[in-house]
Amino acid sequence: MMFGTKTKPNTTTNFQRTVFQSLSKFGGLFSLWIHTFAFYFKLSDMSKISFNSIVPLLTKQEHSDGALGLLREIIVLQAKLDNIDEQDFYFQKGKDNHISHLESMKMEYAQMVETVNSNNVDYLLKQIKESESKMNEICSRESKHPVFVKVSVHANSISQIKYFQDLIQFKARFGTLKPLDELMKDENALMEIFS
Repeated sequence: MMFGTKTKPNTTTNFQRTVFQSLSKFGGLFSLWIHTFAFYFKLSDMSKISFNSIVPLLTKQEHSDGALGLLREIIVLQAKLDNIDEQDFYFQKGKDNHISHLESMKMEYAQMVETVNSNNVDYLLKQIKESESKMNEICSRESKHPVFVKVSVHANSISQIKYFQDLIQFKARFGTLKPLDELMKDENALMEIFS
């Protein structure tokens, strides 16, 4: 070390190493959780539909966001709430929060059903084009908007585009979506969605 100069520790590599280790641990825990989850639901009997045939399909799904992810979360959380006595202490303590979260997810799914059933594919494609043009306009190099606005608009636009692409896939595959109450009673429809 030269006189009068200080060397900084290599914090970037330490930070990257820490993040990588954390993600590795999380991935292992997540995988363990998925296997435990699948085993738990293979053993339990559900009241409304036979989740023994559906939940293993849900745990094998790679798609974790969008309409399928939302529907999967609703089914799993509803099953846990239906069997609250079998859940751990912390889940039981947060029952009110889980019920609130379930209701908000149900409202979000109802909005998806309304959008898919009341609009055609051309409308959904138009929404994608509008989001893309807004993103291109605001996020261009020539734009005078601050960087944080560009980042926010970019993230929001990408989210909107994925949302409408997801709805287009549902519309192309099923034509219309069933409301959640009907869907939860129809095991064949759930099997078709997640297969």
